Amino acid sequence: VPLEGTPSFLVLSGDETVVAVALKSTILFFDVASIIQQPARRPYAQFQCEGSILDICAAPDGVDDDMAGSVACFHAANVQQLLIISMEGQVLRSIDLDFQLASITWGCEFDSSLHDMLLCGDAEGYVHQVSLEAGTAVDQIEMPEIVEDRDNYAVSRVALLSSSQLLVAYWSPSSDPPSILTLFHGDFSGGLQARSNQSFSNLFYATVESEVQTIHFSFLPGWQLLLVGTSLAETIQVLKYDGDSNRWSVLLLDEQFNASCPIEEEEDGDIDTTVRGTGLLFSCSNAIRDEEADRTLPPPPVFALYTSYGSFLLYRVFDKDRSSKYPLIRDAHPLPSPRQTLQAVSTSAKSPITHPAPLQSPSSASSAASLAATLPSSSSSSCWTRT
Repeated sequence: VPLEGTPSFLVLSGDETVVAVALKSTILFFDVASIIQQPARRPYAQFQCEGSILDICAAPDGVDDDMAGSVACFHAANVQQLLIISMEGQVLRSIDLDFQLASITWGCEFDSSLHDMLLCGDAEGYVHQVSLEAGTAVDQIEMPEIVEDRDNYAVSRVALLSSSQLLVAYWSPSSDPPSILTLFHGDFSGGLQARSNQSFSNLFYATVESEVQTIHFSFLPGWQLLLVGTSLAETIQVLKYDGDSNRWSVLLLDEQFNASCPIEEEEDGDIDTTVRGTGLLFSCSNAIRDEEADRTLPPPPVFALYTSYGSFLLYRVFDKDRSSKYPLIRDAHPLPSPRQTLQAVSTSAKSPITHPAPLQSPSSASSAASLAATLPSSSSSSCWTRT
């Protein structure tokens, strides 16, 4: 799809029928079925913010009908204003807050009952629960007392993993350590009631220097695995949760078995690449042949990794000690018919049309190498297969 600029965010609606693309201060809404059938199709709606968009998230499944397909966002011209924009590009809510927004998330990907949980991270280390009905923050949770200068840390990422697990990433480039990842345990089904927390610092060895860090993560609830990457490093770290001890641990996999961003070769020299996005696909239909054990494993989840070079890598993730199907694997279903009632709108022509860097094709499934490692915190074995 041709775009008039470089996208900064891309989010998919809860029902997976609408994709919203943020270009500096503009949000473009595309109908997924339409752009697949006609890639050159223009957006059917758009919204213009007063400043550059700093974060955006999609409304989850389970929201009221008028909110379906909408997005929440905030922009640089007013970091204390939270906007809810409909899929037609209209303002549904405008909420003025008494703190500076740094990150936002809405609902939980794996629990539709949490659709009312709209969480906002601020610039001083607090996570706030915002009520759309009341138009204000109704609860908050502060950064644990793990550093002396915790007021310097902003909440760069916040996400609900479940009704009992909350992930918060803190960032302060002038502090030591600059990056802290905290997992809160408690009751988050209707508020922010944390009972305990566990923090990780220096998870990554930074390969680039920047005053800004973006944390990317993917969560596998069936196996309680958290795959975490950062825009400052090349390697994906794997954390595993043990329900018996209520603790997370970092899995120290052999280097050859890690999912990571490759070093790209150029005429002027090699280029270190870092993580720009991650995701999980649960509609894989290809079983995996385990030649060593002379058996066939069911289709696994697929971990998608997008790099700063423009490479798009796919890894199949499976457990060698389990022969049962991963619980969230589902069959792919046909897309609905393109939206007939929404008229395409033209985008601004102030800047020339540019295209993102081409995706580098990963190696084919037939030549993929299986990557296996034993999880040190359990008797299971995890395998990565790059497809």
